[in-house]
Amino acid sequence: MTLQATALVFDGHTAAALAVIRNLGRRGVVFRTLDAAPSDYGISRYVKDAVLTKHPGDDALLEALLALSDGRPVLFPTSSAHVDFMARHFSLLKDHFRFPSPTAEALSSAGLTALFRDLMPPEKGLNKAPDQLVIDIATTLGFPCLIKSRHGKKEAPIQYIQSAAAFSRALEKIEADFYAERYVPGEACDNYTASLYYAEAGELSGFVTAQVLRQYPEFVGEATYLKQKWIPELIGLVHPRLKASGFRGIFHAHFKRDEFTKKVYITGVSASFSPETELYTHLGFETPYLYYLDSLGEDVPKVFFQSDTDCHFLDGWRDMAGVAGYIKTGHMGLMKILGDYKFRKVPATWAWDDMGPGLNKLGAEAAKGAKILYNKLPFNR
Repeated sequence: MTLQATALVFDGHTAAALAVIRNLGRRGVVFRTLDAAPSDYGISRYVKDAVLTKHPGDDALLEALLALSDGRPVLFPTSSAHVDFMARHFSLLKDHFRFPSPTAEALSSAGLTALFRDLMPPEKGLNKAPDQLVIDIATTLGFPCLIKSRHGKKEAPIQYIQSAAAFSRALEKIEADFYAERYVPGEACDNYTASLYYAEAGELSGFVTAQVLRQYPEFVGEATYLKQKWIPELIGLVHPRLKASGFRGIFHAHFKRDEFTKKVYITGVSASFSPETELYTHLGFETPYLYYLDSLGEDVPKVFFQSDTDCHFLDGWRDMAGVAGYIKTGHMGLMKILGDYKFRKVPATWAWDDMGPGLNKLGAEAAKGAKILYNKLPFNR
């Protein structure tokens, strides 16, 4: 099959975007990227054009997208924020780009969250007086708890709140669109993820599940080190509702098992590509390729992972910060960290056929480290 249509990724600053570009670039798809600022990854060899918006904000992004819409490229969202952007401008983007989702509601974070709200940890609004809120949270959700942004666009969309005193301090800095959620107790390894793909009419075309081994920031962050593991109950929690709703496209969910009750909660859902997409494409569950074929109206092959491969995924730069945090707090010992280390793993950044992003990321991180050291010198204090 000849892949004729071009593709456009907006926000090339993520491991998910890099995985999408590499997966389809290796199949000969012509890619463009659209960003508000240059990426630490630089430009992949599979990218034809890397375009920067003239100004920040939705209006500038929409204007830049429409300027790149010749030939109706396939549009790839690689973060929840960009999926919500597509939902807000659904009709206009659907006329100029190709993507599988039939409705804006199926894309938006709010719509997906509402579909699974009863399977998520309990939450409380923060629209009362601070003193009353402290009492309400202590007697309902308890501490520790989480404070989340409903739109996920803030600098700290999720905050881990250890105590009532920390909660009171956090209330002084948050805005109206935040809410509190019960923290599900458990270690990093009690977190799981699942990625599923649905073709036309809610037909399940593939799935894969994974177990988190480390995350950063601790308690609330994305996985930095995980392994593919078949966990059937995760699919059973989400598939019936997605099928009944006629969902179409890529779906990614986070889960956590309560270490005391053993109940599994859904802790996040999104219609975007996951950070560990590189692992899944390496194993053969090529979600970017499935998404591309579906957008063009082609038949979507079925790929189901119902066994363990023992293949690991490592987001090395973030994992170094995560390991340092675990050792500092004592929540994970060095022997445990070394014991989890496996040689068969897929890196988030490095690829022998596309070394530019890995080298650029190395340079960017080295420059950041040098700047931190420079600022600590005595004559800069």
